[in-house]
Amino acid sequence: MENSKNIYIGLGSNLEFENMQSLDVLKSAIDEIAKKYKVLKISSFYESPAWPVGSDAPDYINCVIEVENNNNDPFDLMQNLLEIEKKYGRVRDKENQWAARTLDIDIVDFGGIILDEIKNNIHLNLPHPRMHLRDFVILPLKEIAPNWFNQSKQIEITKIKAQYLQLNHQFTAKRIQAY
Repeated sequence: MENSKNIYIGLGSNLEFENMQSLDVLKSAIDEIAKKYKVLKISSFYESPAWPVGSDAPDYINCVIEVENNNNDPFDLMQNLLEIEKKYGRVRDKENQWAARTLDIDIVDFGGIILDEIKNNIHLNLPHPRMHLRDFVILPLKEIAPNWFNQSKQIEITKIKAQYLQLNHQFTAKRIQAY
């Protein structure tokens, strides 16, 4: 199966920032990303319960975008994404990694490369090692990249989606709005 050489980035938010609701935070963050990278596709926005299940945190709004890969370095990209998170009030707390957040940005896939490395205090594990467990990534990714292939697991997005349903019986993420 052919895999895109482009980059897929997941974005999520469940806290407002400076009077912007989560949906507006995501749209604004996409605009920030577009200042440095060519954004090719933007999925619909999906709402899903906060993790872990039973948390009293507000629901998340998530989406996935496709960005053109012009021989970008994945660590440089991640550094830029971390700076955007910080601009929107994100505080990374290793002690409470499931805390509510104004903005969370993850690289889902970087041109099909397989990587598990630390460089400049940034740990990248690509493709994202838990994306197959997250319907809020699976659904928007399948929307914009219906033929996407996970190189590390050697499986297509359609089969990932089917396996998720087998394990969980339903999707909790619901499409709420097109971009």
